[in-house]
Amino acid sequence: MTVIIDETTHTDQWTLLTAALWYHGRAIPLAWVLHPGNTRRATAFWTDTATLLDRVRQIIPATTPVIVVADRAFGCPVFTDQVTAHGWSWVVRVQGHTRMLLRGHTEVPIRTLVGRGQRVVRRGQAFKKAGWRTVTVVATWAAAAPEPLLLVSNLTAIGAIAHAYGRRYAIEALFRDWKTAGWQWEASHTRSQTTQEALVLGMAIATVLLLLLGTAEAQGVLAARGPTPTPRRPWAARESLFRLGRYGVLRWLWTGAMPSVAEGLSLAGTALHGPWATTVTRGGRLGTGMT
Repeated sequence: MTVIIDETTHTDQWTLLTAALWYHGRAIPLAWVLHPGNTRRATAFWTDTATLLDRVRQIIPATTPVIVVADRAFGCPVFTDQVTAHGWSWVVRVQGHTRMLLRGHTEVPIRTLVGRGQRVVRRGQAFKKAGWRTVTVVATWAAAAPEPLLLVSNLTAIGAIAHAYGRRYAIEALFRDWKTAGWQWEASHTRSQTTQEALVLGMAIATVLLLLLGTAEAQGVLAARGPTPTPRRPWAARESLFRLGRYGVLRWLWTGAMPSVAEGLSLAGTALHGPWATTVTRGGRLGTGMT
């Protein structure tokens, strides 16, 4: 399973550190830690990440392989060591000044490994101030990009590293669904942390319910289309499972036709599944079973 970690805000009033599970281009909220904004944190940030990972551990079976993905704010050994302690793999983006020790004991900033238009893969040690950690670096600088993408991981498979980090966008989509494109979380103005905690829990439950509805809608689309790939992107590929679920609810409200609800989220094999848009275009399937 791919677990994505990131933090979002409710205006300047609240910060929400969240862990979510990749699900066909969207994300299932697993756990979170809420803090008031514009105030000194009652606990250190890395204490909160440890709490968050502990909560995720209580949800995911111990035998399930997990890759934790996070952006530059988490690209340091304080965080990656916490992930490693759970027996999980990790892929994080790092700052360009992060030091790396190459074979032959050559020490360089990671940023200097790659030039514009290049992709470089190196195995070595990173995080000098923490006493070095053995890592794989995948550094990519697209010709049109203003800066390189610098990924560090305890994995060795290059494809797995790039593939896992490519799924990080799903948590941004989750935050958008919770705010401007969905539940309008920022429209709530209560300063009560108890109330905000209840709102976040409600949004998480409602998100899972919509994904269940969206999964049923998607399975219906795939059954009608059949397994043949299409040369053109179908209409359904333009919508996420979250939006498909919302359409099912709106159709119910307008027509009275009860929407179908999937028996479970199709989590089996999600490590190999692409986004919903890719699945419907290529004539694939969402997967079967519940894990």
